[in-house]
Amino acid sequence: MVQPVAENLEAQTLQPETVVETAKEEAAQQAEQMAAEQTQQVAEQGFRPNKKQTAVAVMFVVGSVLAVLNIFSFMMIPYGDLRMLLSCLPKMILAVSWLMLAFMAVNKAVRVASFIGAGVSLSTFLYLLPAFAMNNIAQTAIALVIMLALCYAVGLFQTNGGIKGHAKTWVNLIALEMVVVFSLGLSALCIDLPYDLTEHLYFASPYYKFFSLMILTLMCIFSYWKLARSEAFSGKYDAEATTDFNPVNKWMAMAVIVPVVITIAIIVIYSNISWFI
Repeated sequence: MVQPVAENLEAQTLQPETVVETAKEEAAQQAEQMAAEQTQQVAEQGFRPNKKQTAVAVMFVVGSVLAVLNIFSFMMIPYGDLRMLLSCLPKMILAVSWLMLAFMAVNKAVRVASFIGAGVSLSTFLYLLPAFAMNNIAQTAIALVIMLALCYAVGLFQTNGGIKGHAKTWVNLIALEMVVVFSLGLSALCIDLPYDLTEHLYFASPYYKFFSLMILTLMCIFSYWKLARSEAFSGKYDAEATTDFNPVNKWMAMAVIVPVVITIAIIVIYSNISWFI
């Protein structure tokens, strides 16, 4: 009869420890539940960019608008220091905007993509050199490098930046614009028209100017706004994040396939220009 009493006393002695462990488990469960509720509330409220992102987005808009206005200013200010300043200012604003994004990136891949964007903006200064401006082969080569670099950067943003929602679709337009502009420029070099028919080249068409300078440019300005205020630049830098630098993706495929298709199509059309005029 003595042994059961000892076992009962031992059970009573262990009971407070069991209560403490149970309380800890309940507290942990409550903490996890509260964290899950907070995560759900944040998801329901949606992502909100910070003030730094908005400031850079405004710089992108200003630089892009000045670049468009700079095209029209050629007719009013063809030469001189003021002409050079107006040409350099948009490029500098865009380059600085990309550099600011690089130091706001959430991981290494996004930072590399931002540096690529800055390099693309700086490389456009080559077009201001007289010797370069008169060399069609050099212009085409640098345009090809710019297009491939920017398409690769967009791929890095999309695969590593955690961009969600409508911003993901808008950012794709950055690569699409470069591909379309390069394709049309390349096809223009491949078309051999008689001098008296050069007025029929699509570059002289008001529809082309309206589409390229107005519609496509405005859409791309909004794309830069969306990119700067996206999740790719919203958090602290994570040096240990797993990133993908593989260039084999749909954006790089577009950079190769689309120019070939557009160039061949336009060459075929202009080879039979008599059908249309």
